[in-house]
Amino acid sequence: MKKTLALLLCVVLLLALAAPALAADELATDEVSTSTGPLDETGPLDETGPLDETGPLDETGPLDETGPLGTDICDRFTDVSEDAWYHDAVQWAVDKGIMNGVAPDLFDPDGTATRAMVVTMLWRLEGEKDGQPSPFTDVKAGSWYEQAVNWAAETGVVKGTSATIFSPDDPITREQLAAILYRCAQSKGQGFTGAWAFPLDFPDAAEVSEYANEAMHWMVMHGILTGMDDGTLAPKDNATRAQIATMFMRFCGETEQ
Repeated sequence: MKKTLALLLCVVLLLALAAPALAADELATDEVSTSTGPLDETGPLDETGPLDETGPLDETGPLDETGPLGTDICDRFTDVSEDAWYHDAVQWAVDKGIMNGVAPDLFDPDGTATRAMVVTMLWRLEGEKDGQPSPFTDVKAGSWYEQAVNWAAETGVVKGTSATIFSPDDPITREQLAAILYRCAQSKGQGFTGAWAFPLDFPDAAEVSEYANEAMHWMVMHGILTGMDDGTLAPKDNATRAQIATMFMRFCGETEQ
């Protein structure tokens, strides 16, 4: 009997000594499992912000940067008044997507446009068609206007300022613009046929370059190109952005009839 009691006391003593160790082991295991934090401790997947936190795709302004179609440009451009002679033309060009402002609130009607810009405008109107590489050595491969110039050169719309030079960054003159638009009309089967000669009733008509002579006559006859406030034709003056928008609008109205 005494042996049995002694054995039971030994078992109880052993269990009492083992309990703290087991508790310590369990505590240590819990600390290890939680010390790295739960799976989402670094935050949920969208903690750095949802996908559109940097702004929607059109925040930098793609198609709707110019404002919704039909919005009066006076509500956007502070330098285009409702009674300006070019108001309707600028409205038309902006709605067509071929011209935009030089700043969010400025159109710069008296500013100029480069030859590359004007050819790109025409290319867009004609459906952005492809063309073979042009012969112009100053048209850089991959430039924003390369495709437009390729198309214009292949169709004969542009001839360049020489056989191998296009001068994309030069401001376009009134007679250059007339020649480009006239060649575009010819590519559609329009333009003069047969005898057409008549005098241009402008004091500076003799200043028109030979290459632009027929074009200037046709543009004046159809009311696409008119004189300046002083009564001159000013063929070699740089065309202003307001004049370019107006000539494009009148040209499209004439050739699409």
